[in-house]
Amino acid sequence: MFNWSGKALGLVLVAGILIGAAADRAISRRDVQAMSAGAKNKQYRGDLLSILRPSTSLYTSQRRNLEGDAWVHTRASATQYQSLCQRDTVLLNYAPIEKGGRAEDRRSLPYKLESTRSYRFVSPPKPEYAAATGEEGYERSPFAPECRAADKFPENDEWYGWFEAPSEELAMDGGFAMLAIQEWAKQPANQFSDCITDGDPARCKTLVESALDMNMIGSVAACSPDKPGTICLQLGKYINLFTIRARQTGKPMTADDIISVDYESVIIVT
Repeated sequence: MFNWSGKALGLVLVAGILIGAAADRAISRRDVQAMSAGAKNKQYRGDLLSILRPSTSLYTSQRRNLEGDAWVHTRASATQYQSLCQRDTVLLNYAPIEKGGRAEDRRSLPYKLESTRSYRFVSPPKPEYAAATGEEGYERSPFAPECRAADKFPENDEWYGWFEAPSEELAMDGGFAMLAIQEWAKQPANQFSDCITDGDPARCKTLVESALDMNMIGSVAACSPDKPGTICLQLGKYINLFTIRARQTGKPMTADDIISVDYESVIIVT
């Protein structure tokens, strides 16, 4: 006879409810074919809400009236690359429907949606992760459990670790580039271009190295290479901006591939 404690039994019941709730949302093609128009609409709206995380962004603008956007993030899901997760941030835009009276009392309505895709590494990328996507029959589920960790972040910093990139391929390139700069900077002979003319090059390098963090990538973008056989990649957004020029190898970037690294610190005045 099993000796269940009340707490253990409660946990099992809760787990069963959660699993059952998720299963209730799962549908097949045959299920959809049997649905009425109203049922399809209800299913779709319920499914949409099910992947959205809680939001407290209504309203954080400095405007006195309710004009601008509020946002919500989708739950993190896996990309085709192990270690790299993704989410969408959905912006709901508001505009006032009244002109008179106090600005803070004017009523507003939502009128359009926008969305942006961002990425986050839950562990350092490895060359074999990139190579695996080219193997025959390779398939990665968007529900890979490792990406549950991507939804966890320090209190009051929902943007921590997330960065923008035009594609998941370029996002991976950005991760490899950040790891490559970290190793490149450890070599005493290597110096960030902007630190060469600094009054204290060693101190400058130490300060720049503090921004070499996988959770501080910010954004990844391709830039124009200086000459054939090379690539250019930019990492950073708002504050720390890195421009990396490296040899083109067709493989994930390594420290040995780097030709130069420019660093720029942007000061934002509000």
